[in-house]
Amino acid sequence: MTPSSEATRDEIQTNTEKNKNPEDKKIFLVSSGIFCIALATLMYETLLTRIFSVTMYYHFAFLAISVAMFGMSFGASIVYVFNKFFKQEDTLKSLVLFSGLFSLSVVPSLLFHINFPQALDQGFWSLTSTYLAISLPFIFSGVVICLSLTRFPQRVGKIYAADLIGASFGCLAIIFIYKFTNGIGAVICASLVAGIGALIYAFGQSRKSVTAFAILSILVATGFLISQAKGDYNSVFRLKWSKGHQEPPAIYEKWNSFSRIRVMGDPDKEQYLPESYISAEYPGKDSAKFLALDIDSGAATPLFNFDGDFNKVEFLKYDISNFAHHLKPNAKVLAIGVGGGKDVLSALLFKQKSVTGVELNQNIYNSTFKIFGDYTGHLDKYPNVKIVNDEARSYVSSSKDKFNIIQVSLIDTWAASSAGAFALSENSLYTVDAWTTFIKHLEPDGYISYSRWFFNENPVEVYRLLSLAIQSLEQAGIKEPRKHILIYNNPINRRWVLKDHGLATLVLSKKTLNQEILNKAEQTAFEHGFQAILTPTYSKDKTFSQIAEGWETRQEIVKNFAFNISAPSDNKPFFFQMIKFKDAFNTKLLRQGMNSINVVAVATLGKLLVAVTLLSLAFILLPAWLSSEKKLIVKLWPISAYFGLIGLGFMLIEVSLLQRLSIFLGHPTYSLIVVLFTLLLSCGLGSHLCQQYILKSENLEATNYKKVLLSIFAAVSVLGILSSLMFSAIASYPSWAKIACSICVLFPLGLSLGLAFPVGIKLASKEGSNLLPWFWGINGATSVLGSVLAVVLALSFGINFVYLSGCICYSLTLLCLGLSKGSKSL
Repeated sequence: MTPSSEATRDEIQTNTEKNKNPEDKKIFLVSSGIFCIALATLMYETLLTRIFSVTMYYHFAFLAISVAMFGMSFGASIVYVFNKFFKQEDTLKSLVLFSGLFSLSVVPSLLFHINFPQALDQGFWSLTSTYLAISLPFIFSGVVICLSLTRFPQRVGKIYAADLIGASFGCLAIIFIYKFTNGIGAVICASLVAGIGALIYAFGQSRKSVTAFAILSILVATGFLISQAKGDYNSVFRLKWSKGHQEPPAIYEKWNSFSRIRVMGDPDKEQYLPESYISAEYPGKDSAKFLALDIDSGAATPLFNFDGDFNKVEFLKYDISNFAHHLKPNAKVLAIGVGGGKDVLSALLFKQKSVTGVELNQNIYNSTFKIFGDYTGHLDKYPNVKIVNDEARSYVSSSKDKFNIIQVSLIDTWAASSAGAFALSENSLYTVDAWTTFIKHLEPDGYISYSRWFFNENPVEVYRLLSLAIQSLEQAGIKEPRKHILIYNNPINRRWVLKDHGLATLVLSKKTLNQEILNKAEQTAFEHGFQAILTPTYSKDKTFSQIAEGWETRQEIVKNFAFNISAPSDNKPFFFQMIKFKDAFNTKLLRQGMNSINVVAVATLGKLLVAVTLLSLAFILLPAWLSSEKKLIVKLWPISAYFGLIGLGFMLIEVSLLQRLSIFLGHPTYSLIVVLFTLLLSCGLGSHLCQQYILKSENLEATNYKKVLLSIFAAVSVLGILSSLMFSAIASYPSWAKIACSICVLFPLGLSLGLAFPVGIKLASKEGSNLLPWFWGINGATSVLGSVLAVVLALSFGINFVYLSGCICYSLTLLCLGLSKGSKSL
């Protein structure tokens, strides 16, 4: 080789490196920017579920997921339909503009929701206005994410990895932010992060006005944050309306990732005792000093003033939820869900041997025993009292102790956890699997006591509770379960405030109820004004008797009953959703006497399924109809189906894992953190690895893509089976061990799922690079549908079926690849 040729080669290499550096810098800025935008987007989405749960009801918190995906899909459609506006050479300018608009629109859209009571109503027009106002920031975010992922197809693996990793860190960010601010402040922090993303994008272009706009969005968010921190109760940054009512000022307020608690009332003033608890036979005065500890404005627990004088709380002996204490003196008691300490105080009043109280919510625990400890009497300081801040089922499973009474009094709220309503509204304490564990941890003469609302016209909650108790006893090997169960209720309250419902308590005995115990129960009921609903020899109505008599009779009544009163399992843990989904639009049935909040929840889910199906079709078909490339769209339909299937499949798998781990880990918040953080982080790493080692070559054969898709399907299938086996095997392990095992299962699953999107972009860019925004919109639209469909399938067929459906979606991507003409020319 001559010197001149060597010089020419060096010049070419030098020029290539010069050209490469600006491109690398641009990709770095785009990756960093999308990291911030994805982080802010997920923060805003999950924060909305928390805020919606307070301002409306938990089933409307599901709206946040739908709104987010709607907005981002709409943003992708905007990029595709108005592609002339989004010129390739102005991509960074567009990213700055829409990132800034995302940042600037977050706070005003939320302020509209929290400051106008009509926006909190549940009517059609109020929900529509809320939907549109809240979706605006997500539309801007959708434009940014779509441009970032589709304008750089050769480096999409790296950019998509940054998108997913940013979203994963959004999960963790919320947990830490709540330590310093409330839900509104956390939303403003999300706005600030979006502004930082806009500024990062601005570093890649030269226009000062664009950079100034990015800086403006940061300054506005900072100003909002300072105003919120200094604001009083009347500030626009405070929640003043919830569930259609104006909230009174609170003595104390604290947020965390799965609740907002408020303590309200006058500590020096006596109030009427909760009418659902205390029977009409109580001979004393029907008032006492107590505060109300409110959870998400939908559930409350009393903080009774206690100065050590048990005579002042004698009314608790007339509380139907304490019925088991009358039957078993000198007992070792486990009180699940301590709340304001009522159950602990009751155990002390009955002079029980010991009481262990388990409370999951750290804020409730701190409020009851620390912040208001002087008011409640520092119950945790009594020598025979132990308070544990843990998830109850996990605590019982890992405990070596056995108890004489396990008490669960109205443990549920109308509140949604951070991942959003239905995906996480199941309760791990109301399944056959949970009760089987509780029965194993009872002493031979022990009792399980559950209290639920008793609706006079249609006591479906207690019907279902009885089904749960009977099937749990049968699973424990007991052949005549009815001889082990008592149900009593408090039929009349003192002031007739609650005319249609009261409270009932089911007591399950590990051993057969003998005549002595039955006589004691009858005498207790007579003296305290309680009413028998079911005993071994008596039934208030035919349905109770049929449920209790035997497996065949119970199966028949469960099958034909209008509501779902079957025993929930860990696979179908939706105890409170008793409307069958096929009856979601049966208005006559929905009006029957029962807990209307949970009834409306299923009806809302049905409406959402119809709405998101129509919206998904609109986002897929309308841009195609407006496009000038209709023939190309028709030609590339297998690629369109591919993107639709991976969007649908990912959501089905994600939601099923959220539900499964909610049961396994014991609370939706743990499930949210572990699943979303691990899955999104590992998906991002999988996407990056795909870019580095699979998509780097320009001359890939179709067989390479098939191998990738086969590996995804194999990983999803095998890890799904392994996770079920592992979760069953280590159910009694401590929480940290279960979290570690969950991460070990989820991480390789996420790595494999992260391969699918970059492979699709690479495949699509060969023949239809102009259609990339539309393909991204299809992926988003089917994700919207999948988020709702997953819950419908879980309610109807179980969590395992949802996961299986996700596996099927990924298997069908192989068929799409085979039908794609582009794959044959790779």
